Amino acid sequence: MALGVDEAASYRREKRSGIANGDVLLIGTDVIWESRNASAETFGKQRLGRIVGDHHRMRAQDIVQAILDGLEQFRGKEPLEDDITLLIIKADAGTR
Repeated sequence: MALGVDEAASYRREKRSGIANGDVLLIGTDVIWESRNASAETFGKQRLGRIVGDHHRMRAQDIVQAILDGLEQFRGKEPLEDDITLLIIKADAGTR
């Protein structure tokens, strides 16, 4: 849903004081957690969160791949109902 299109929709505003090294931000479309397997079970936000938690020490592109792999394994032969947009941003101070 595009922001501001549905006047009845409500949005929660949150504020953080900063981003720490290693923090992971996931931005993605709802087709990720709403995807279904052959038993009509949804992938869900909890499963998505577990994958991110299990792989949070990896590079951002590897976290994306872990999510896509987990989703594909979960769905089996069930088709995606829509395109996936997925972005992982990871705070990394790196070494200098």
